[in-house]
Amino acid sequence: MQSTRSKKTMPRSVEITSEVVDRFLARQREKLLTEDTMSRYAFGLQKLCEYLAPTGLLGPGTLEAWQRDLQRTGYSTGTVNMNISIANNLLDFLRRGDLKADPLPPDVQPSPEITRGEYLRLLQTARIAENRRAYLLIKLFGTVPLSANDLGAVTVEAMRTGHLQVFCGKTPELLYVPAALAQELLTYAQEHGIHEGAIFRSRVGTLYSRSRVTLEMQKIAGDARISPEKATPRALKKLCRRTMDDINANLRVLAIQNYEALLGNEQQVIGWKDGV
Repeated sequence: MQSTRSKKTMPRSVEITSEVVDRFLARQREKLLTEDTMSRYAFGLQKLCEYLAPTGLLGPGTLEAWQRDLQRTGYSTGTVNMNISIANNLLDFLRRGDLKADPLPPDVQPSPEITRGEYLRLLQTARIAENRRAYLLIKLFGTVPLSANDLGAVTVEAMRTGHLQVFCGKTPELLYVPAALAQELLTYAQEHGIHEGAIFRSRVGTLYSRSRVTLEMQKIAGDARISPEKATPRALKKLCRRTMDDINANLRVLAIQNYEALLGNEQQVIGWKDGV
């Protein structure tokens, strides 16, 4: 005789509340994850909760729809996959692996380039938000052709000289830091009790990582109505290089014009004249 007892079925959706997120993050901290990783987890889950609002319900196909929304917003495939991976980890924690999403295939498209107008809008937005650290990071990478991995070279000592030294392989390169920026960085360091060494570091003295720097910038990008993929150290470095190349090209044109004018004047005075 067949049993008439109904089988217990799993609900189609799971509610992602702030309490659920807090419990998940607490569990991750127990794993002794780095501060940088914890920041990525918190930021990614904040974005997920914003997407799920106001119901907070995550059901079949929800993460796939979030993937598409993130792509439309301008996030790169790598960033989308990072956020989906964080959400998948949360679902594993909730024992709802049935709601997980697969990562997107690798994206070979070039990253978008930021314009100078967008860069200035980032700075203005950071200033309005009174986020001085983000303001200085954006200005630093938009003004000095610096890589995020070389942020440790931005020291109090270097800012006092107006130059900082980085390495391309084993070859040292001296980068010029505009006086106004150097002074802003020194003032920031003084106000934070940093009298020597690296200016951008955590409370425990560790240097800022590339992902933490990017996170700081991308928090500003949304309010500035700029694609987050443009608010990265790499994109700002490319802008800095383009700006410097344009200026150098203009200087070369002026130099040639001045040289031609000089030679023209000399030609009038000592040029060979036929029939003389």
